[in-house]
Amino acid sequence: MAAQAEEAAHKEDQRTIFKITQQESIENIIVQKIWRWIGHVLRKGQNAIPRVAVQWKPEGRRKRGCPKITWRRTVEAEATTMGQSWGTLRTLACDHGENFLLP
Repeated sequence: MAAQAEEAAHKEDQRTIFKITQQESIENIIVQKIWRWIGHVLRKGQNAIPRVAVQWKPEGRRKRGCPKITWRRTVEAEATTMGQSWGTLRTLACDHGENFLLP
């Protein structure tokens, strides 16, 4: 219980420091860079290797207890938490501008 209170106080201290120094947290910076890269990949041509890799769907079966987790599935899960779908991501990537799904 005391560890949770310490962690909450530490996070509050971090937020205060970020406000004072007008800096973003490293988590936000990483998320921004990831989504920019996703937009870049989705704007590439259909035969570009990164785009093919993102759209790849594994075939066959895996051993029990070993799910077919692909990079696309993790991106779709993150997009779902943001209220977006895969089709919406592709549309936004084409219409992009500089702020493709930035938090």
